[in-house]
Amino acid sequence: MNTKFITTGAANEGQGTLNNGGWMYSELRAWLNGLVMIDKSTSPDDFTGVGFIDALPTILKNGIKPVKKFSDGGHYSKTEINETQDKIFIPSLAELNITNEKLTYNLSDQGTPYVLYTDDESRRIPGLSYWTRSSSQVGSHAWNLINSPEDMESGASEYKNGSGRSGIVFMFCI
Repeated sequence: MNTKFITTGAANEGQGTLNNGGWMYSELRAWLNGLVMIDKSTSPDDFTGVGFIDALPTILKNGIKPVKKFSDGGHYSKTEINETQDKIFIPSLAELNITNEKLTYNLSDQGTPYVLYTDDESRRIPGLSYWTRSSSQVGSHAWNLINSPEDMESGASEYKNGSGRSGIVFMFCI
């Protein structure tokens, strides 16, 4: 099993994992799209590597189109909205039609709701809580996720430390 965290890196002095830079600089984004971050001071386009996309059949991989995705800049960039070009991505809270502005920064700027997701029932997957690319407002270590029906005591969505284990629902466009 290959474990990847949504985190954007470890803080100095053991302060835990971070969501600095948001989805743009997340380890999960890099792995899904076959990107390995050379240096966080470089452009996210300056990545090289092997990842999930490279394991797909060539015919599928060649048919996947890059799309613009928008996400918040993480805890220390509260007003920033980042644009990335991704072939494989995970949804934002906005794309899942979650409108609670207290969950993340600049929610309305993180994409348009997909028509598939209209309520909590349509977002939940039995047995799987999964990450979104929207960081949490609670601190520099947290990301938002969608709870499985079995984990609903915390509500339909909540935040969790970025180094924690949760599933992913990856998306792509052909």
